[in-house]
Amino acid sequence: TVTITVPSSGTIVVEANVWVLLDHTTGTSDQLVLNIGTSATDGGDAYNNVYWTVPSAMPTYPQGNKTFTVRRHFTVTAGTYTYYLNGVMPTGASGNDEFWFANLQAVFYNN
Repeated sequence: TVTITVPSSGTIVVEANVWVLLDHTTGTSDQLVLNIGTSATDGGDAYNNVYWTVPSAMPTYPQGNKTFTVRRHFTVTAGTYTYYLNGVMPTGASGNDEFWFANLQAVFYNN
């Protein structure tokens, strides 16, 4: 999570740099969706989500890894805001899948 307090109306840009490990087994299609939300269960919005799909025909590999940048803008008024990096696998078997490293930051831009 990242929390930011802002003095006035403006825009908060939240960005995460994420290194993800994903176990893949031939015959199983895997899909990972990453997003930034306003709660731990907020699925973000489809426009700002990042997807990683591994087709079922791909060879088995343990802990394949990729890095991603996820970014989302929020229009805000003065106050304190907390944002979350969320991930879900709508398809695929969960093995040793994990966020290996994530860096989340928020920057405020005054109107």
